[in-house]
Amino acid sequence: MRLAFTLYLPLNAGDTLQLKLGGFGGSDVGSLAVDANIDVATRWIEKSLIFPLTSPVAGGFPVDILVPLSTGISIPVAGVLPNSPTLSLTVVSADGPIQNYPITNNGIGSFSFSEIQFSPAVAGAPNEIAVTFTSRSSILPGETVAVTLPGFSAGSLTEQIVLSDPPGVVYSCAWDAATSQLMFFVASTIAVHP
Repeated sequence: MRLAFTLYLPLNAGDTLQLKLGGFGGSDVGSLAVDANIDVATRWIEKSLIFPLTSPVAGGFPVDILVPLSTGISIPVAGVLPNSPTLSLTVVSADGPIQNYPITNNGIGSFSFSEIQFSPAVAGAPNEIAVTFTSRSSILPGETVAVTLPGFSAGSLTEQIVLSDPPGVVYSCAWDAATSQLMFFVASTIAVHP
């Protein structure tokens, strides 16, 4: 995860940046290694990355902090909506605080539209299933889209060919009885749609 911003307020050693990441996972850690163009110590506590500054930062300096995968911080299972209100930046400074400043983001793993249709729509009988969705982030080849269908069942369903629009984007699906999920396997990039 990369955090990039410019503060027009100068910061001093001892001031703190706090990136609130509501819904993110990971065990609290007293010290994390990050790649940053400013001198910070880093902690992950109660769904927040805390960055106490160890040296001053001039006003107008473009700050860039990369939090590597090795930190173990995980994205919420349901994804992150674009410009989600659960993400914010707080600055605690001797020159005055900035509270819960919104963070611009493109969203991760979320959908702006989804629909499922059944035909012939008869309970207890086999049905054709049509799934339509619009993703707020790209879905890449090799990734899977899972549709959870609690209470549904299938005989000895194996991987099946799928008709997709555009053709060939999703190449097959399979039923996972243990999780009640119909898994769609992506063959080519499903582009971002707002």
